[in-house]
Amino acid sequence: MKKALFGKGLVIGIVVLFFGVNTIASSTLNINNNLFFELEEIESAIWDNDMDYIDMVPAQWDESINFDFFLADDFLFENIQEINDVHWIGGYWGLNYSGACYDWYISFMRDDGSGCFPDSNPQTPSFAGPFCYSWDDISKEIIEDTGSYIYYEMSVDLPEGVIFTSFDKFWISIWAEGAYPPISGWGYHYDYMLKPAVLGSDYYNFSFWTPGNEFLGFDFDMCFQLTGWPNLPPSAPVIDGPSFGKPGEEYCIKLSSIDPDGDNVIYYIDWGDGTFEDWIGPFQSGDNVTKCHTYPPITRLYEIRVKVKDIYGAESGWGKIYVFILNNRMSDNLFFLRLLDSYPILRKLFVLL
Repeated sequence: MKKALFGKGLVIGIVVLFFGVNTIASSTLNINNNLFFELEEIESAIWDNDMDYIDMVPAQWDESINFDFFLADDFLFENIQEINDVHWIGGYWGLNYSGACYDWYISFMRDDGSGCFPDSNPQTPSFAGPFCYSWDDISKEIIEDTGSYIYYEMSVDLPEGVIFTSFDKFWISIWAEGAYPPISGWGYHYDYMLKPAVLGSDYYNFSFWTPGNEFLGFDFDMCFQLTGWPNLPPSAPVIDGPSFGKPGEEYCIKLSSIDPDGDNVIYYIDWGDGTFEDWIGPFQSGDNVTKCHTYPPITRLYEIRVKVKDIYGAESGWGKIYVFILNNRMSDNLFFLRLLDSYPILRKLFVLL
């Protein structure tokens, strides 16, 4: 069991007097300490900020005394990602701590571009939330009750998935709303991953946001995990079109692709003659899409390539089809067309390089 003082210096001493010193035990929730990892299950902990906490920091709003103490920590994803669930270490201490049952709130904010801070107060975030959860809405398990502190493993389902773009930094803030005492808090640890967690409190005249190391005297990171469903790519497009066409006349193909998440999709078409259709759409998953093209007056075999991605950027492999553009004399010869159709290798003999 480890012990951690709550801070240093005069200001920190006041906070220590107000909030107390906490003795804690290791959490049982430590899944993985890597920035990015995937489990074999479809739903996975796609951001793991290390749930092996060492202490707790206040995270509370009390309307009756205008007491505010907000914490925020950063995260980012390698790929566009949908978040469905949030997990964190939360708890209470002080008078009547074991009976506390506050509402808890979660907000997501964008990075303000400085590389250090969110760009708004968590109560009015720029990205998503606040999401409010009553005590009964929260899945929780007591980790430890020390007689003066109580620690929970907490988790909630978001009301709907939140989509985060790739390699853009975001911040999460989690706090409880209830009358002091007791005090609610959020678990932290030392091994931060991107930037130290930040905090803000008008009650203590801390500007939003203050770096954690300037306030507590050490760098700390908040304990949380974000889980959800990986954004799966749509299937490689199915392409349906005639084997032959005439120069100067429209040649049409039908495209379709199914996105496993049901997301809308957009198509990229390489007609094979140096012309492209650059991400057309969006279209609904599974819908048939017809596109036409006119080839130059050259007898030639063309390879048409098509790929598709969903509106969140997950991209399929290529689908391919071949079309033989024939001059009028050849295209009127039914025997010749049937021969080429039955033996595709013969088409290449007529390709003009």
